[in-house]
Amino acid sequence: MTAPDRCRPSSENTCNAGAVHTCQLGNRSSVLANFVSRKIGYSKVYNVTNGIERWIKDGNAVVPAVK
Repeated sequence: MTAPDRCRPSSENTCNAGAVHTCQLGNRSSVLANFVSRKIGYSKVYNVTNGIERWIKDGNAVVPAVK
C-alpha cells in the first residue's frame, strides 16, 4: 500500500475527505490516526477511542462490511 502525495493546499486529493480508524482496543488505530494526520497531512482524522469492542459494548451501531 502506498501513501498519497503529501497534502498541499493547492493539490486535489482526499486529504480533507475525512478518515475514521478503529481496531480492537484502540491502540493501533490511534498510532495510525496520528501518522496520517501528522506525516501525510490529513486534516479530518478520527480514532474510535477504546476500539471497536468498546464501541459495540456501549451499544453503538455497527454496519457490516460490504463484500
